[in-house]
Amino acid sequence: AGSPALTDYVVEHKVSGQPDTAYVTFDDGVRATTGATVTGLASNTTYVFRVRAVNALGTGPASATTTVLVPATAPTAPQGVTVASVASGQATLAWTAPADTGGSAVTGYVVQVKTTAQADSAYRQVGTPAGTSFTVTGLTNGASYTFRVAARNVVGLSPFATSAPATPWPQAAAPTRLTGTAGNGSVSLVWTAPPLVAGQRILDYVVQYRAYAAGVPGAWTTFADGVSTLPRATLALPNGVAYDFRVAALTTGNVVGLFSLASPVLTPFLPGAVPTAPTGVVATRTAAGTVRLTWTAPPATAGGPVSGYVVQYALTGTNTWTSLNVTGSPASISRLLAGRNYTFRIAARNLAGQGAFSSLATATA
Repeated sequence: AGSPALTDYVVEHKVSGQPDTAYVTFDDGVRATTGATVTGLASNTTYVFRVRAVNALGTGPASATTTVLVPATAPTAPQGVTVASVASGQATLAWTAPADTGGSAVTGYVVQVKTTAQADSAYRQVGTPAGTSFTVTGLTNGASYTFRVAARNVVGLSPFATSAPATPWPQAAAPTRLTGTAGNGSVSLVWTAPPLVAGQRILDYVVQYRAYAAGVPGAWTTFADGVSTLPRATLALPNGVAYDFRVAALTTGNVVGLFSLASPVLTPFLPGAVPTAPTGVVATRTAAGTVRLTWTAPPATAGGPVSGYVVQYALTGTNTWTSLNVTGSPASISRLLAGRNYTFRIAARNLAGQGAFSSLATATA
């Protein structure tokens, strides 16, 4: 009796150079035809193939192998082509690399543009960047443009990927006359809107602030105040911290304009939150008729940081106080009566007012 009829062929493949344990079976169903198209292979890669016959008794031994180079292909289209920003007469595009390079590295991109109303035949090439961004210049403000990008490798160009339409607009000038008023947990700002060109309009304002620490400004932070086209804003901010501010107009095309000059420094404060009394006051005679005072500053409160001090002194045993304004410790008090004993006390000031006086200190002038 003859052998049972063949019922299937098993096609196996591996990447050239891999061990035989790397062979995988291509799933082409069950068929006894002597041929198969193997899919899912990587481009520009050499594969080794072998075949086994199957009948009712089982799977036979592997055939002799054959080696095939799967050629490279053009890449797939770039991904996520977007207009990242527009400005006067220009648009900046951004995208990501193709999902499949075709087995050959992408060597660059081709960027084309047309006015949105034109047919695709009107696309013209404006750049061949190596990276995944490009700024198209020479555009007309107020005109709508569409852009497309293709990737290139040694084989050729990918299909094009197209952006949404975008319209370049000029950057608005900076707002002027930015002023503000600090309140309890808030700062109210007002400014003058910038001039605009024909067809341009204000969509919103970008309001930024930066906090000061020990007199040093931090980074600019954009305040989330919603959308408003009015040249004013009220910002809720913690009391006792110094801030300055700047403003820019967001105009047609979502173009952020130039920022204004920074405002004067403003500090929200809680009324009545005056400083506590300075501590550790020491009075020391430094020369005939001169006494040097030192003390420890009180901490900042919701009324703001300490902005200065009031030093008072009187001949010991009297209640006739003389006041001096000083900026901080140490402070020298001169023109005192040499040899006489004096009493000193110090109070701190902030935006909320003057705090309590310190404990008394005495010294002979």
